[in-house]
Amino acid sequence: MALQTFQEFARDFVPDLEMSSSRRFDLVFDDKGLYVDVTLTNDDKTVLSDIYVLDVSAFMGGVRRSLVHAVMGINEVAAQNSNFMVTIDSRNYLVLSGYCQLDGLRSESFDRELTFWLDQANRLRSLAQTISFQSEDIGYELDTVAGGM
Repeated sequence: MALQTFQEFARDFVPDLEMSSSRRFDLVFDDKGLYVDVTLTNDDKTVLSDIYVLDVSAFMGGVRRSLVHAVMGINEVAAQNSNFMVTIDSRNYLVLSGYCQLDGLRSESFDRELTFWLDQANRLRSLAQTISFQSEDIGYELDTVAGGM
């Protein structure tokens, strides 16, 4: 029954959708550069949306520690106030995972949740790029030291 409900929800959410499997469909947001994997979990109650934010395999040393520290802080707050968490997966992708209950799930409510998660994913990407100095918004100037050096 849950599988049928999930598949009906998926077809309602994206009418021309081709499911990746009976329990999963994928969404690509080219304008945001984000890929989303939407899955009915094995408990048949939860819909999990994994948003692949950024490849962080090049983040090493202090940059990696700073990112992990930021992710831990985000998860601490999110656990109290939201329905998502952030991880670094085994392939070194920064992943935002949003979850909601299948029971009563409608396209409109899922669209609101997904929009929120995508916004958070974009913010997370900006944070990671800032931590790694990949952001175009970071600038610096070298000042000449008085007395010559």
